[in-house]
Amino acid sequence: MNPVKKHHANEKQKQDILSKLAEILKVESATVLAYAHGSFVKNNGFNDIDIGIYLAEGKFQSDDALFKYGLRLAAKVDLAIEGY
Repeated sequence: MNPVKKHHANEKQKQDILSKLAEILKVESATVLAYAHGSFVKNNGFNDIDIGIYLAEGKFQSDDALFKYGLRLAAKVDLAIEGY
């Protein structure tokens, strides 16, 4: 089993990452509120970036549509922060 890769970022790098995430989420009409939490905001070393997103009611007609939206958003986020 491979160990989970630990990432490191200083405060400036973290702010850059959060700014990129905010840019992505601001243009998403379904996003009402988003926040980062977990080890990314608490420590210099982290395995992932936990993001809580509150979505507007009635934006998705089915669980499948919501799931696909989540996959698309995750892909956009991954591309935006690739290399950190």
